[in-house]
Amino acid sequence: MHETRERLSTALSSVLVEKYSNKDYNQDAFLDEYITNNLPNCKIAGDVVLIDGWAFELDRTVPEIVSNLGQGNPEDFKQPDLTITKGTLANDNLSIPINITASESTNGISKIEIYKEGIPESIETFICSNEKTPVIKTFTAFENTKYKIVAYSKLKTNKTIEVTEIILPTPQIGNYVRYTPDESENYTKITTLTGGHSNQSISQDTELKWKILSLNDDGTIELISDRVISSTVSLQGALGYNNGVYLLNDLCKSHYSNASLGAVGRSLNLHDIEKNFNDDGKKARNSYTYNSTLFYGSKKTYSGNYPDIYQKHDKDTSQTENNIAQIESESYYSSPTDKVTVSENNLTVATTIYDISSQPNYYNKDSFHSLIFGAGNTTYWLASRATSTGSYYPGFSLHAISNNQITHYELFNWSIYTYSQNIAVRPVIEIPANYELKPIPGTNELKIVEK
Repeated sequence: MHETRERLSTALSSVLVEKYSNKDYNQDAFLDEYITNNLPNCKIAGDVVLIDGWAFELDRTVPEIVSNLGQGNPEDFKQPDLTITKGTLANDNLSIPINITASESTNGISKIEIYKEGIPESIETFICSNEKTPVIKTFTAFENTKYKIVAYSKLKTNKTIEVTEIILPTPQIGNYVRYTPDESENYTKITTLTGGHSNQSISQDTELKWKILSLNDDGTIELISDRVISSTVSLQGALGYNNGVYLLNDLCKSHYSNASLGAVGRSLNLHDIEKNFNDDGKKARNSYTYNSTLFYGSKKTYSGNYPDIYQKHDKDTSQTENNIAQIESESYYSSPTDKVTVSENNLTVATTIYDISSQPNYYNKDSFHSLIFGAGNTTYWLASRATSTGSYYPGFSLHAISNNQITHYELFNWSIYTYSQNIAVRPVIEIPANYELKPIPGTNELKIVEK
């Protein structure tokens, strides 16, 4: 066989002169005639040359020998018949079937491989066990690109088909996003700085999935966990009020950020919710009243002890009409404080608490409502402070979600009255504007890619 192969290789090398100098050269009839003239008694069948009972497969485009096929007759070496067609686009417009029929009645079909343009390895292989009856297979395409289908017998044949019909969805609020935070150690800052339980050590919840919370005009993206974290956070008294927003945000930043993406974790807050209110939602908030004595936005002046952060920062909300939730969602401290209360005379306090049953018609999009109040998210903190104006003293709370309503949990209302609350947290991830979201073929998830 080696001597026979060498004779054919010599003939193919010599024909290269004709390929580059003879204007009549072609890889079909001209090449066949040249080979038979130089190798008497050889036989050619398609891309197979038989010499002295040995068969070799050619790549006519070079030309060169690509494989030794062994001994046989010309009729033993047939290229498979291959037909490929596209089926009907799926109802969600995200996939389309490619129907494949391959046949070779002498040697049978041994396998069929699928290749995607730009990827050297096959993306799917069907093993066919040398079936001599037509082999019918279906491959599902999830991307608009070219696919090459290769059918194998003793010889192989291939055809290419291009998919252009798939319609990729525009990312929407509530879509799943594949996101993995950096690994982190237990968070222990909460232990001594919340006024609550002394043994709080909170581990990272590695089972969370992530959904789109907001697609912002500046190009940034915000994700939210699909449920609350598996641990709870205890806040109590004036210290819990002072540090609550900072610690909830810092907990989420420590456990759920991703440094390589520049993604930063924080807690969901009331401002995230209120900026999605429509007019009905704003009306429900602004008309909140309790026992006909306490109204949203009402103000009252007191003298006494107040949480440190209110005296320094939150009292500004009594002068603010449109961005109370945004102010009350600011951490203010650059690190947690150990300060508790201060005393002041004639301090004006505004009522910013409200308890309203959340209705889908309060929001610009139903998908946002289901994202915030859906199953598995019954009770959790919002990283936003709140105040109320009682008959004799003010109350200092943190907003929360509980049982399908926006509510609050009071932590402090006078120096001798403190309350402890122990509920879960809902992380939010802020993705920088230099990233965008793209579908992951064959899944219901999006991936984060650099623009």
